[in-house]
Amino acid sequence: MMPFLVIGGPILLWVWLATSHTLENNKILHKYETAFQGLLHPRSTSKIDAFGEVRRPPGNGDNCFYFVGQLREYSGSPIPIQNFYSTDVMAEKFSQGGFHVEFAVNGKFSDRVPYGLNNLAQWPINQPTSHHRHVYIVYWLISDYLTPYSTYPLDLRCH
Repeated sequence: MMPFLVIGGPILLWVWLATSHTLENNKILHKYETAFQGLLHPRSTSKIDAFGEVRRPPGNGDNCFYFVGQLREYSGSPIPIQNFYSTDVMAEKFSQGGFHVEFAVNGKFSDRVPYGLNNLAQWPINQPTSHHRHVYIVYWLISDYLTPYSTYPLDLRCH
């Protein structure tokens, strides 16, 4: 019994701490997803898929980023869509982090879209997409150091 307590006790404590940090980050992500779901979109567009995750920073660091976004299809010009999601309109509601709109070109987004989501082939899309469709991504990327929430450093998704 004693070897279990000496070896197993610290392991169980670490597992409990890591799990609790993961759950806390999931709660924070859910708050952002709820706020993002209230976002209105241009009438000429339709949702293809939505996605939210806790992820590691785009560069180096040990903090968490929260990604909430939608992949959407449109017809016509991208200019009315860019105007619809203008910075002035979105600045108040999405003041924390960065609110972005990117248009796919040949099935890919610019490098500003987080790695793993910047290629349409990497999206967990429920329906097939072709290169002939007009697709854009609207997303909110929030770093935990820009939020009123504290960092939960033992969430392994953030490292």
